[in-house]
Amino acid sequence: MSPMSASSSLAQAIPAGELRTGADSLSEALVRAGLRRPGSPPLILERGWPLPKIPLLLRCSEPGIEAGDDAWWSFYFLGSGKIPFVCRSAVQNGQATYLSELNAIAHRFPSDLQLDHLDETLSRRTALPLLSRALAEEKGVWHSVKGRILGYKPSRRLTVKFRLTRKDGSGRTLYAKLLPAGVDDEAIQVQRQVESVLGDIREPWLAVPRLVGRVPSWDALLWKRVPDPPLFAILGTSDGHEAVAAAACGLAQLHSSGAPWQRTHDRRRELETVRQWIEAASVFGSPHSELVGRSFDRLEEVSSRLGDGAPAPSHRDFYDKQVLVGNGGCTLLDLEVACLAEPELDAGNFLAHLLLRSMQGRIPSASALCERFVDRYQMNSRRLEPSRLRWYLASSLLRLACVYSMRQEWSGLEAGLLQACHEALEGEIRLQRSS
Repeated sequence: MSPMSASSSLAQAIPAGELRTGADSLSEALVRAGLRRPGSPPLILERGWPLPKIPLLLRCSEPGIEAGDDAWWSFYFLGSGKIPFVCRSAVQNGQATYLSELNAIAHRFPSDLQLDHLDETLSRRTALPLLSRALAEEKGVWHSVKGRILGYKPSRRLTVKFRLTRKDGSGRTLYAKLLPAGVDDEAIQVQRQVESVLGDIREPWLAVPRLVGRVPSWDALLWKRVPDPPLFAILGTSDGHEAVAAAACGLAQLHSSGAPWQRTHDRRRELETVRQWIEAASVFGSPHSELVGRSFDRLEEVSSRLGDGAPAPSHRDFYDKQVLVGNGGCTLLDLEVACLAEPELDAGNFLAHLLLRSMQGRIPSASALCERFVDRYQMNSRRLEPSRLRWYLASSLLRLACVYSMRQEWSGLEAGLLQACHEALEGEIRLQRSS
């Protein structure tokens, strides 16, 4: 059954009128509940995630506003299910508010349903002794600290860049990643496994940031700063082709590494992920909803005819912002969802983002970069099966169409992403140079 014809718990959670007005109505609901003042700067949708435990994230549109103080609001739509304990607890403790008209839980940063101690990371008085203790093996006494939030995914993770300085002005930069309780242990295990398998390679293309400590009371890991720029920033420059080639070689090395991960992600799970994104996007409505439904049906149909490929260690979220490039190699970020999967999963997702960057105007054309990536990958690893590669490319494009339909600045890209999805499924996109 198409997800557009299936009932959506998210859509059921909000009256029809709210579905059409999106972020404006969510902002107005906060005003009616006494949580915002009338006339406050409007909220705009910044991110939306389909997983039940991760809400929509809205940010204040006022220019220059800092995190906190009404900058970010998160909405957790409850649908027809029971209110989870974490939501009940948050409401009882005053960290969140139940909005009956939306059947949703709303909370304002730094309150969070799964991440604790976010407010402590923003406090210099609290952060300095905890970070100093975590880095106690280093010589010198840290005199001050400044933190800047780099990324926030409600109930999933918060990434903060810290600059620590001594009295003489010297210092260092590191990154802290706050995770839900227990996830930091799993992240450490994945990190150690990658370091182990890459350590056995004589000339590695691939690296991971060095883990330098942890703050147990925050459920946070500390990472050494990597000076290399993200591939995202290089794509449109003269170095773009070589940077894409380095990313392809790094991915090939990861897929061949033999990392002993236990989690798996197959095409059935991929279809379910896309289905969830479609349901999440339906909260805000789409002029292309019928085409989205047909694209998903076609994706299911094509998948049923494909053979299964041998699974390989996979990043599962491999794209240009997850790769730092320098000195001919690359550093891979955010391995929290690493798993075993068909290698075409990572490659298809990466190629879909190249097509997205072209639509965003960051690169003039994606064709040559796509061909460069596939060619260099196959020079260093197994062959990518063309039909499966096009399928995962189409899957990623359909998911991105839903993702960007919920981002005000880029909602106009949905039609182009859906057209590219169709072309990928019908074999109309060339991904490899003719021999």
